[in-house]
Amino acid sequence: VALFREGVEAENPLCMYFYAVSLESGLGGLTADRDDARAWFIKAAQLGSPQAREWCRKNKVDVPSARPTSEADSTR
Repeated sequence: VALFREGVEAENPLCMYFYAVSLESGLGGLTADRDDARAWFIKAAQLGSPQAREWCRKNKVDVPSARPTSEADSTR
């Protein structure tokens, strides 16, 4: 779990997914926390984790865009 946390800090989507799995199930000495796990599944999906996207699809969780687009972004 410590390695997953390091990956989470580095914004690695695969690590976020595995951290979420650990949180969901209470693995690795973590206290199970489905709400926190859900937030990490969404974040991982936003950053491109196919595993997290599949979890969100199966659990009927909408995945918002990782970064909202604006007119200012399109003019750069």
